[in-house]
Amino acid sequence: MSDTPNEVARRLADAFEAAGIPYAVGGALASNQYGVPRGTKDVDLNLFVDASAVDRVSAVLQAQALSFEAQALRQAATDGANVSLYSLVEGNQVGFDHAN
Repeated sequence: MSDTPNEVARRLADAFEAAGIPYAVGGALASNQYGVPRGTKDVDLNLFVDASAVDRVSAVLQAQALSFEAQALRQAATDGANVSLYSLVEGNQVGFDHAN
């Protein structure tokens, strides 16, 4: 059985907090809490990290059994922008965007 987006977000939030990695929940989960409710199948998190935190972020994602491209994470963090992490709840895949 797949975890719900809320369960994935809670698990990741707990893990990032334990690792001292600053983050914010975004997307539909944030909208559901503070705005107009809408359905979602993913988790949007913004990570406020630079390249020095890539290994810690990688360790958290690996510990949560999430697949991701390490080079995409490193590139997003190196570009000097916030790292926007989104998780496809079904399939446990993680992608990275460059958040401004």
